Amino acid sequence: MASNGLVVYGRDTKFKVYFNNAPWAVVVKTWRVQEQAVEAADGVNGEQRDRLQKITNFYRCTFDCYDDGSTDTLENLIANQDNEDAQQPDLPLSGGLIFTYRGNAGRRKAFVLKSCTLGPLDMNSGGRTTALNHALSFRAQYFAPVPAVP
Repeated sequence: MASNGLVVYGRDTKFKVYFNNAPWAVVVKTWRVQEQAVEAADGVNGEQRDRLQKITNFYRCTFDCYDDGSTDTLENLIANQDNEDAQQPDLPLSGGLIFTYRGNAGRRKAFVLKSCTLGPLDMNSGGRTTALNHALSFRAQYFAPVPAVP
């Protein structure tokens, strides 16, 4: 059952990341996509109230991930840093971040965050018996619907 008709659970969402033309396995524990926008108020020709608008700058994406035992995350971050140190253009998040969402009645929808850049890594461990975690962050210029693939 995808949802109980009232709420959607975390198990109903999945992310796929494609970095430098290869899939990047990310085991997401929690995630957040946050619109970064400016709220503007334009006073026009003595009108009684300002004209209101919102101007979207970009989207900030953060993932708290479990470490899956592979070195993909560290290798991708080092490749990205080597590329920046060589003053080359950003390595491509070629397919962007693809977000699949299964809502009420099992309807599947998909969205893509495009024109992404990779943010800084935050890696931590709570102790000897606690799962290793890392936080990944991305910034994306666009958030758009795409066809959902099972």
